[in-house]
Amino acid sequence: MKLKKLTELVIISILITVITILQPVVTLALTSAQIAAIATQITVRITGADKGSGVIISRSGNTYTVLTNNHVFKNPGNYEVTTPDRRKYQVTNIRRIENLDLATFQFNSTEKYNIVKQGNSRQMTIGKAVYVSGFPADKGLNFLRSEISRIDPPGKGGYSLVYRIGAFPAMSGGPILNEDGKLVGIHGKTESIPISIYDSTPEEYGIPLQTFLNAPPPTPSRYTRLETLLKAQDFREADLEIDRVMLAVANRQSQGWLRVEDAENFPCQELRTIDNLWLKYSQGKFGISVQQEIYKNLGGTKQFDVNVWISFGDRVGWRKQGSWLEYKDLNFSLSAPTGQLPFAASRGKRFYFPGGGTSLLSRHVECNP
Repeated sequence: MKLKKLTELVIISILITVITILQPVVTLALTSAQIAAIATQITVRITGADKGSGVIISRSGNTYTVLTNNHVFKNPGNYEVTTPDRRKYQVTNIRRIENLDLATFQFNSTEKYNIVKQGNSRQMTIGKAVYVSGFPADKGLNFLRSEISRIDPPGKGGYSLVYRIGAFPAMSGGPILNEDGKLVGIHGKTESIPISIYDSTPEEYGIPLQTFLNAPPPTPSRYTRLETLLKAQDFREADLEIDRVMLAVANRQSQGWLRVEDAENFPCQELRTIDNLWLKYSQGKFGISVQQEIYKNLGGTKQFDVNVWISFGDRVGWRKQGSWLEYKDLNFSLSAPTGQLPFAASRGKRFYFPGGGTSLLSRHVECNP
């Protein structure tokens, strides 16, 4: 009798385990109100010679970067950005993305503003919900919901997401958010589609986030010397130049070193520019992406692990016979181990402890989802 009871208990336990394993994982999408709250904190107004909207995509020190439409700046002149707390700042460093109706700009502030989380625009399909926010001229924030009605091949300016949302002028450059409140595109165009000889209906278009992320970044003037040095394969001077450039980007020249938070918030576009230049002129042997791949294969994560970091140092040639090399003892040529450079940007010359280097490698992953 006891054996029968025990058998029943075992069977029940097995059934419970199987049901638990087979139970689908349910992830609840955010409500429209929750997404609206996110949009309110990451959408900015652009005013000046023209009007538009934008979304805060990164922060480095006191410098914020905003993504918007290129056509927002079609008229020359001065521009201001108004943040969610209604403070106004001067727009600086406008960078137009080649062949896309996209641009980034920066503003400086000691205030803390939310940064939008990046979604995967490749996962957007017909019927998926999208939310667009922006500032119609002289009006408050507009927050609109729709669904993807069509996905076209990338057209002029990079537009391919199609939806009908009833957007207003000056909402151009506003974020397109998915049901998780993450950025999947930039809204920027409305066209009237004829439905008869007497009538038409509006259709809106957006540029997928991945189109922006995959765009080859222009080489800003601050990288001219770096490119010259790399082209000449003067890797030692190029490595020292990277050190100078990264401090300038992070606004840390006076301190002379980068903090972990500087690595964690380093602008993605700048990081890609640095990496692409190293890859191009080292025949794919050096670069932050090369180092990140080695680090990942060794089991490295954003969480600093001294043993993984030591193994990484051994693999890329920063260590020899159990000791870390002096900077002067590194091999600044193509005969160096794969991933040895850049050194100043990745390991510890400007980070006073190795965690800064691991944070920068992890930042590269975040910038390339």
